[in-house]
Amino acid sequence: MDPVRAAKIALHGSEPAKIYADQEGVILNRYFQSLKALPQLKKGVADGLRQMKELNWNILMVTESAVTRARETADALSISQFFDRVLEGRKRPELYQRILKLVGSPSNAYMIGDQIDRDIAPAKQAGLKTIYFPGGFKPRWHDEEASPPPDFVISDFREAVQIIRLEHAC
Repeated sequence: MDPVRAAKIALHGSEPAKIYADQEGVILNRYFQSLKALPQLKKGVADGLRQMKELNWNILMVTESAVTRARETADALSISQFFDRVLEGRKRPELYQRILKLVGSPSNAYMIGDQIDRDIAPAKQAGLKTIYFPGGFKPRWHDEEASPPPDFVISDFREAVQIIRLEHAC
């Protein structure tokens, strides 16, 4: 059935599930294979990271997944060389406050993230400037209007380099 309809049914439970026994394994296999699939880099990410590194900017990757998995993914995408550190933790204001202490220059600290509720809101609460790079995933439980707006919105990662350079040229 249509994926949107299937998701609505799964979320609201309006129809009983009709999964035949011979399809259960196929569905599970597809699900686990999709989890292993390498994500595609969004527009301008590799070039933007390269530009940031050439400018000698300190680049941290903050992830809620395991550090080893994040590094493996970055290696597979050929971008691991751009990151100075990979930090794992629950994305809460306290984590970003610790990061600010680690980097020692809050006025130059930016969070570039693709989720308002998981990236932008807690970073902004901690005092970082925020750049929202929409990722397409919008959880149904999140009310974007209830969150603080990002400082900037981009559609190409390279725009983040331009924004940060302009902010610090003033």
